[in-house]
Amino acid sequence: MIKKIFHLYNFIIFFFYIYPGNLLVFLLSNDSLKDNQIFPSFIFSLDHFIGFLFLSLLGLISYYKNLKKIILYLVSISIFFELFHFYVPNREFQISDIFANISGVLIPIFILVLFKILKKNSK
Repeated sequence: MIKKIFHLYNFIIFFFYIYPGNLLVFLLSNDSLKDNQIFPSFIFSLDHFIGFLFLSLLGLISYYKNLKKIILYLVSISIFFELFHFYVPNREFQISDIFANISGVLIPIFILVLFKILKKNSK
């Protein structure tokens, strides 16, 4: 069941990335060209960070037995999805968004690695 949720959420994020404009803002305010974000940004986009954090958690749980493959996949899409913004109308490529995407992927990975190390040392 969790794999299905992961794949559905993966598709939803992909759709948000190829939509010309901000789909979430459109759904909340009926203005797709409005450049507002759902969450306030500081150093990077919190929207991107939370989206990829949740995607990574679902992916790591779903594909726990294939960690190398899922980690490679998650890091790759966190970069490629932002690169799509070069080609999607009304979207802009931003390095800070790639940083947010990758951070959202790496933090769950580091937590998982730390958990494995602690579990191994407690035996």
